Amino acid sequence: MPKAYLLCEIAKKLWRPGSVYIAALIAWNGMISTCIAQMPSPDPIVESNIAIVESNIVLDDSSQKKSTIPLCIPDFLRTAPKKDWLYAQDPFYRTAYQSFSENIGDLKLFFQSYAYLILMPDGIVAHSFEKLVNALEKDGYEIAGCEIFQHDKNTNKLFWAYQSNSFPLQWFKLVDMLLNEKDSVIFLLRDTKASQDNPAYACERLLQLKGHSMDYKRQPWHIRKRIAAGSGLFRYIHSPDDPLCMIREWGVILNSQQIQQLLNGAKNGQKVSKEWLSQIQARVYKNIQVHDLNYQNTKNRLSALAKTLPMPLKEQFLELVDNDQLPGERLLDMIEQHHLEVSEWDIITFCGNRSTAGLPIQPMGE
Repeated sequence: MPKAYLLCEIAKKLWRPGSVYIAALIAWNGMISTCIAQMPSPDPIVESNIAIVESNIVLDDSSQKKSTIPLCIPDFLRTAPKKDWLYAQDPFYRTAYQSFSENIGDLKLFFQSYAYLILMPDGIVAHSFEKLVNALEKDGYEIAGCEIFQHDKNTNKLFWAYQSNSFPLQWFKLVDMLLNEKDSVIFLLRDTKASQDNPAYACERLLQLKGHSMDYKRQPWHIRKRIAAGSGLFRYIHSPDDPLCMIREWGVILNSQQIQQLLNGAKNGQKVSKEWLSQIQARVYKNIQVHDLNYQNTKNRLSALAKTLPMPLKEQFLELVDNDQLPGERLLDMIEQHHLEVSEWDIITFCGNRSTAGLPIQPMGE
């Protein structure tokens, strides 16, 4: 048996993820040398908050041999084995969890009392800031932190990395246009209705109050209904499904300093002042383009544009605008191909509504 093959098999048996040392056995010209490479230690984790999750992973499909890989994740955050396994290896989750564990003493109690919510660019264009704040306060949430951030072309894909496997390809371009380099607002929320006798997490209660991404599935008491959020692509707000998602999502959109600043507000019992909220609102309204996000009004503007175009482009453009059975992305392709000057929000509104109505598209999350 070749030495190189034998040594590779030995290395497989010795290797363990997260080990401080990895033994690399190298065969070269019949000589065996051992190289010890020191690797970074795992993130420091509070021992009492940890449970070991074991998952069997097939390392060698040909032999069907399995190796059990131990994964560390706080026991109170465990959801489903597959999700636990994915998140425990996710670098955004791991780095953010370290910030949480270093700044919060009792994480379980923290997540029973705190959740977070994002007002997205479409919600800002629709001037929903004040309506959202009023709805949250009415539902028993105090705003413990409020900051502006922007997605870029990478973070918006990483943010929904585990949901986007089912996205139609045409949605990626629309999501980029909707989120990239546009202001969003993150709210850290303190649930005043939380109690130690109630084991539910604040994220879970907020999820029930938020309402579905599709308008016809909402109830009058849902937050999205009360702020008149759109449907499908236009959801206006986002909140995580559970604390595990909250940690990972913060790791994607915030750096450790920003996370610490928000958590300090929670530790100090801070409540954001009306003056600070007014300043945040003024800043995001100033930076965003005004648009009604109305599908019919957008179609009217596009039809008016079509009448200024030469034939046969005029007829082709009008057909795509008027025929609701045709996917909106075809119009986007035509706009890009002929370098037509069309408002970005007109494109987003038209394609978002047309895709939701005319194609079997699964909205990203709820």
